[in-house]
Order: sequence, then structure tokens, then C-alpha cells
Amino acid sequence: MDQNSQTPIISTPSQPQPDIAKKSWPKLKIFSIIAVCALITGAAFLANYKSNRSLNRISPGTMTAIVSAAVKNDPDISPFVMDNLPFGETYNNVWWISDDGWNILVENTHHVTIRIPASSIPNNIEPVRTNFSIKFQKIIASIMKKHDLLISNKSSSMSTADKRYYDYIQAYEGSGLLCTALTNADRFSDVSTYDKMVIEMQLNCADNKRFEAEYERQLPFLKGLNEKNSVISRLEVKNNVARMQIRGRRTGAEAFLYKSGNAWKKIIVSQQAPQCSELIRNNIPTEFWTSCYDKDNKLKEAGAAWK
Repeated sequence: MDQNSQTPIISTPSQPQPDIAKKSWPKLKIFSIIAVCALITGAAFLANYKSNRSLNRISPGTMTAIVSAAVKNDPDISPFVMDNLPFGETYNNVWWISDDGWNILVENTHHVTIRIPASSIPNNIEPVRTNFSIKFQKIIASIMKKHDLLISNKSSSMSTADKRYYDYIQAYEGSGLLCTALTNADRFSDVSTYDKMVIEMQLNCADNKRFEAEYERQLPFLKGLNEKNSVISRLEVKNNVARMQIRGRRTGAEAFLYKSGNAWKKIIVSQQAPQCSELIRNNIPTEFWTSCYDKDNKLKEAGAAWK
């Protein structure tokens, strides 16, 4: 063969390169569809879960009856269950902190009250209070869990050493209820037990709808007082003036407000009639003045709005 001859080159048609974007698109599309389906399924499950919980409502009376029966089965606590305390003879209320931080009081609630006469306790009362409290709170926590009520961190003490709310409180919400289980930090006189001093534990439950109604009713006045850490009670409204009790966890006073436009404004918060000079200093229109003492320390009648 001639050394100068060359092997003929055979040309072949070029092969088209694969389009990576086109190949990966079906996979991405399938993945996206799966993700969307998972989100829809999750949302539907959550909605169904919430719906079932809302349908599984329990009345405050039913819950306190369940707890009452449970504490009566405890041989240590049973002798001290107070079944027949009428509304108003004890602080039977739910003190609840709303999601936006306002303190709202729901009064005259269904309750279970434990009162232990101090005369039946040895000299050192604190270990007895602690032991009873642990038992009481443990019984309640078990029942709340069974009925889908969860702990509310805003309205609960973090521990027995937490004194933010003065008393030790565990608050629960769910199944249409708000409940507070309280161990009173004080001893107090109690005519119902004919004992000079008692220690008290109490469960109070209120319907969530009652709380929502009280929130709407009380909020304008709390805003007028600019008071987020106290509650109001005994609210009386007459035309454009209002009076109420305002209190913290232990201390309290009387508050007076007047309406200006659509907002309520503070006149005075006091435990007794103020000096008239204070009302002048606060620029309160005279028609909204409460009874007050003039410069000669004589009591003047309230303004026209209160009559």
C-alpha cells in the first residue's frame, strides 16, 4: 500500500445533546405536585383537628363536677372540699391574660374549693400547703390532659417559686373552656368553716365565649386607664361616665372614667374621695368631677354627669 495514501475519513451525523432542563422538568413538576398535596392534606388535617376540638366542648359545670368527684376520691383532700359555697362568698373568678396582653376577669365562675382549717395543721404550715397543692394540681393536670385542655403559659406560674401572680397558678385552655387552678399564697379568716384561719386551693372554669364577651366589654375601660397588669370588676356605666373596681393580685382601688368622643378617659383612681385640685390638675371637665375635697377640706358633690 502506498505509504502516502490516507485512510478515508467517514463523517457521521452529530448526535443531539440531551436538554437537561427538559429532562428535569417532569421530576420537578411531580415533586411540586406532591408538596402541594402534602400542604393541602396537612391544612385539612389541622382544620379537622381544630373542628373536632371545638365540637368537643365541655361546660364549666361539667368540668368542675368531674374535678370535684376526683378530689373527693382522695382521702387526704376529701374532708376539705367545700361543695356549697355560694357565688360571691369566695373569689370565684377566672383571671385570664389575653393573647394581646390584657388582664380580663370573668366573675361568678363554676369552682371547686378546698379549705383546710389552720387549726388542723401542725405548727409549720408550709409543708402541708405544699403537699396538698401538689396533690390538688396533679389531679387537675391529669383531668385537663384527658379532656384536651392545654397549659396556657401566659396565665400560668412558671414554677412554685414564681411570684409574678402572687399565688401559684396553673391555667388551662381547650374544649371551649378556660380554667385556672390556684393555690392561695395567704392564710385568711373564713366564716364558712368557723375557723379563724384557712389555707385555700381552688379550680375555676369559665366558658371561652364568656371570656370573649368580657374582653370586648372591659377592654375600652382598661385602655382608658392605660392599665395592662390589673383587672376591673363591678363595672357601672351611666351615660358618659363609668365607675369600677380596679385591682392587682391583692391591692385595689376605685376608678372613675368619662367618655370623650368614642374613647374613655380616666378621671381618678383612688381609695377615697380625691382633692378637687387633683381633678383641676388633670383637666377634668367639671361636669364629670367625682365628689372631692375643696381647699377648705369640705366635700363637694359630684358633677352633673353623675346625677
